[in-house]
Amino acid sequence: MSRRWIQNPNRCADEYLDGIEDFIEFARRHNPGATRIRCPCRRCNNTLFESIETVGFHLVRNGMIETYSIWNLHGEQVDHASSSNAPRVDNVEPIVDPNDQVMGIIQDAFPFASTNINQEGEDDVPTPIDSAEFEQYEKLLKNANQELYPGCESFSVLTAIVELMHGKIKYRMSNLCFDYFLGVFKRMLPTDNCLPKDHKHAQKVLHGLGLGYEKIHACKNNCMLFYKEHETLDTCPICNESRFKMTSQNRTTKILQKVMRYLPLKPRLQRLYMSMHTATDMRWHKEKRVDDDVMRHPADGEAWKEFDRTFPEFAADPRNVRLGLATDGFNPYGVLNQHHSTWPIFAFPYNLPPWKCMKKEYMMMNVLITEDPGRSIDVYLRPLVDELKDLWTNGVRTYDKSTGRMFTLRAAVMWTVNDFPAYAMVSGWSTKGYMACPVCKEDVTSGWHAGKVCYLGHRRWLPWDHEWREKDKEFDGNTERRLRPREWSGDEILEQLNRLDFAPFGKTVSRTRPSTHLNWTHKPMFFELPYWSKLKLRHNLDVMHVEKNVFDTLVGTILDIEGKTKDTIKARLDLERMGIRRGLWMNRDSDKARRDLAFFSMKPNDKKEFLKFVSSVKFPDGYASNIARCVNVDGGKFTGLKSHDCHVFMQRLLPVGIRHLLPEDVVKPIMLLSRFFSQLTAKTLRRTDMFQLRHDIVQVLCKFEMIFPPAFFTSMIHVMVHLPEEALLAGPVNYRWMYPIERLLGELKKSVRNRAKPEGSIIEAWVQYESLTFCGINDPSLLLPHFWFAPPPSYLSPASPPSSLSVRTSATSLPSPPLPPCRRRPSAASPPPCSIPTRIFAADFSLLRPPFRTPEMSDLIRRGRSMTTAPSSDPPAQSASPATAPAMLDHVVVGPGASQAPASSSSSVAQPPSARRRHRPTDTIDTTSTDGTGASGSQPVTKMDAHIRYAVFVAAMAVQKQARKKKKGFYAF
Repeated sequence: MSRRWIQNPNRCADEYLDGIEDFIEFARRHNPGATRIRCPCRRCNNTLFESIETVGFHLVRNGMIETYSIWNLHGEQVDHASSSNAPRVDNVEPIVDPNDQVMGIIQDAFPFASTNINQEGEDDVPTPIDSAEFEQYEKLLKNANQELYPGCESFSVLTAIVELMHGKIKYRMSNLCFDYFLGVFKRMLPTDNCLPKDHKHAQKVLHGLGLGYEKIHACKNNCMLFYKEHETLDTCPICNESRFKMTSQNRTTKILQKVMRYLPLKPRLQRLYMSMHTATDMRWHKEKRVDDDVMRHPADGEAWKEFDRTFPEFAADPRNVRLGLATDGFNPYGVLNQHHSTWPIFAFPYNLPPWKCMKKEYMMMNVLITEDPGRSIDVYLRPLVDELKDLWTNGVRTYDKSTGRMFTLRAAVMWTVNDFPAYAMVSGWSTKGYMACPVCKEDVTSGWHAGKVCYLGHRRWLPWDHEWREKDKEFDGNTERRLRPREWSGDEILEQLNRLDFAPFGKTVSRTRPSTHLNWTHKPMFFELPYWSKLKLRHNLDVMHVEKNVFDTLVGTILDIEGKTKDTIKARLDLERMGIRRGLWMNRDSDKARRDLAFFSMKPNDKKEFLKFVSSVKFPDGYASNIARCVNVDGGKFTGLKSHDCHVFMQRLLPVGIRHLLPEDVVKPIMLLSRFFSQLTAKTLRRTDMFQLRHDIVQVLCKFEMIFPPAFFTSMIHVMVHLPEEALLAGPVNYRWMYPIERLLGELKKSVRNRAKPEGSIIEAWVQYESLTFCGINDPSLLLPHFWFAPPPSYLSPASPPSSLSVRTSATSLPSPPLPPCRRRPSAASPPPCSIPTRIFAADFSLLRPPFRTPEMSDLIRRGRSMTTAPSSDPPAQSASPATAPAMLDHVVVGPGASQAPASSSSSVAQPPSARRRHRPTDTIDTTSTDGTGASGSQPVTKMDAHIRYAVFVAAMAVQKQARKKKKGFYAF
């Protein structure tokens, strides 16, 4: 049978609806008696089991996986011997046995035991088999072949343990709770079952699938590691501190002062090539990436390409891994009154395609430090750097399952991802003082203003003949004749470091260092890598924390929040000292001086109106947190805003809320700043847009210098000038910011079970998670998320780059942050995915959960389909042209489904909530043809058909609203 209907973008077309009915009938016929089947929609991805009715609704709402043309997971068998791709439905077999899946996992973990790697054409002899590794393989094979109890055909011992441990990790079950249920299951089964009696014995069975970790002893004062040449010492040779704690003489075992957990990198990189799926994806950046003006991946950046040109022998094999490193500290106890910090160090491969890159399942923890190491972090990085040096120089022999051959795997670190304090720890350049900018270094323009160091002089980035260079009173009182700061190469930085006199092990710097390099605190360990100085971008500025700090500074100043505003009494006195902006000087009456409200700050009534507006905004569930609970209208301030809240606030709410509350000269640069972050943080970037952003941010900072006092310009305000340049070097920022790292740290915090030894709990939970993630590569049903076999998102298609990046609005119009791909406005070249009115799809329709399909809804669908196919005397509606598309989206909705209002029309976000209601379906509806002309596909949708389908949608929303009546959240349409 033809299954071209799966590719049909119109999910309300007759062909698509008939195909869904055929699929449901096929699933019922080949799964008799089953009430729940795998859901093949794009969200569930054949990993979740749903009722048959729910599966049908999912397929209408989300669409079926485009590559799932052979329904093998629903009972269809494929004839592999035939050259034709047509599926055979004669002989039907059940879903793959989970025991076979576990055997595939073992074969991937130990490829030497199941594959003949001595094939013709090998480059050299493979690595000999380790006896301990072979013994571990035999134990796993024995548990995989052993029945759970005599006569059990569905589960082996290993299969049962993998399933149970998967549930333990997924639902964060404690060890005691797991032991209890394991004992209950053991008593339920026949007496001669082989199920482990507790978590400890189950963990021993599963240990062979994990990779383990090493414990390396450290000095109490972070001087050194008892590692390699110092492994046998009992005291630190630098501070003479003992390796062990002082205990009673009767104690037989010694207690260590400090322990670092190290997880080797090599076996974790080798595991990426043990599965057919990941081994193929690791070559995506070379074989399937489209090289054009659009940057979708770090491989599109100039730093990646320059590295390939510098080291062509490394770039010749696309299987060589490009890595990113990230580190940050967190409190594992979750309370602020306990001063304890745990610092993990993660590595993540950039070879993977964009829809898998930076995911938790591919992140590899390498180091776990028990306290804040400060600038001594290089001491703890030594094992990792030694392994990275060996991976660059010698590589490691690795089996590639996609080709069935061995190869030499090499790896290189492209850059690090840290917040600004951790940037100083890893790079060795202090981010405090007069030379805090790590890019400008000694050439930065800084000065002492209002009791702190501030960073001005952004006119240096303007053209040499720009009129603002001649103005003095509007800026800092001086004209600007200097050129922009120079760019420092890696060789020059390395030469500076070699001239300095550092103490051993990176502890301190000698006082004999040159006075021109005062900001170097220690020699960074990463400069020992042979290629490190050749990289274009060694350490990356984190856009997440930059945006949050800029937001806090800007909002605190324009709202005049006490403790957060930069317009203080010291700032006003500093303006008097500089002799500029007389209107902002202190107002002195007799013997008193008072600070009047500045023109760039809101008046009390305007501030209250702005806070009420923010508290009234509703976002769709999953898009942002409830920002209204962070607003204190009476106190006139915000409390508890997280980084993502500031991200949404900066790009969505701020330019709308201040438009009529501040002067135009203040509103325009703030709106340009909002648009700057909106375009910079898009998932796809254009090089031409980045060049324009590089010009725009200089204009914004210069305008800010004419508005705000010098105390406003902190280091975070200054580093914005370097963000577009880094985007040109390294590609989209969502592969280089801290959001995925922060989410992962939150997961690690939840894994703490023993509060006396939090690092031990974290490392054991992580090793178990690695084992179960490796199982999920072979069996997606065992994996926690569902992206292993997911198709690439639509925004990554080179044929349809996001239009919001190429459209530039004027300074007076509302900046339009790029919408996510599933919520993009339809155009003539990209018709809406179904014939429901476009007004509905301007909302976040994909976030709605499936209501139950009632008989009334089924009757409405049948009536709508019959009226579509029945002859009608009314002429068919004409397709909507691109010119009329804005008219169909005349309402702007705050949230992920928000549309951009035309520049000439007023913004509807500022309208009262009663004005933001659903519209009746329009008379002109786009056709269902795939090319936008109506020449192919089903017939054009008539006005009556649109009303029927809209009635179906309203019925579904009624059921949805009833099911979520008690839950917070709002779906804006």
